Amino acid sequence: MSPAAASVRHYLEISFAGGTYLMPNLPQLVVEPRENLAVRRLGMAAAQRVVQGVTWPAFALNAELEPVAEAPWTRGIFLNPAGRGVGILVDDMRLVAVDRLRIEAFSPLGPLPPGGQPLFDAASMQGEGLSLVFSVGGLVAHLLYQEHRHGRAD
Repeated sequence: MSPAAASVRHYLEISFAGGTYLMPNLPQLVVEPRENLAVRRLGMAAAQRVVQGVTWPAFALNAELEPVAEAPWTRGIFLNPAGRGVGILVDDMRLVAVDRLRIEAFSPLGPLPPGGQPLFDAASMQGEGLSLVFSVGGLVAHLLYQEHRHGRAD
């Protein structure tokens, strides 16, 4: 888990494609409701956020974390890696205080995904359930890889 993620006070619990995941609520995250986004397909990006004339693509992902053409979503969560923003579209989202979670960091085994960074670096055990925690850097790398693989939005 990154040092920034280790010091967060809240996590975003996000749902899409039938799964629920956690993500550290870091300052570089921007949450936009569907009505604030341009909803049109550009490559595999299902929606876009335009910031100072630059288009930030947002991807709807399936359970295998691959972009899909159609999916229900209500919000986009955007991350800004050094000025080039990218987003993930989610069905639902809520803020959860870190003291209500039991987060355990781990080192993923096996080869890295195509984005070059692990997608998950921790898990949370809640009752009988388990939620994987996205590594923000890994998620950004994965989404930028999808943008490169399926064509840039601008």
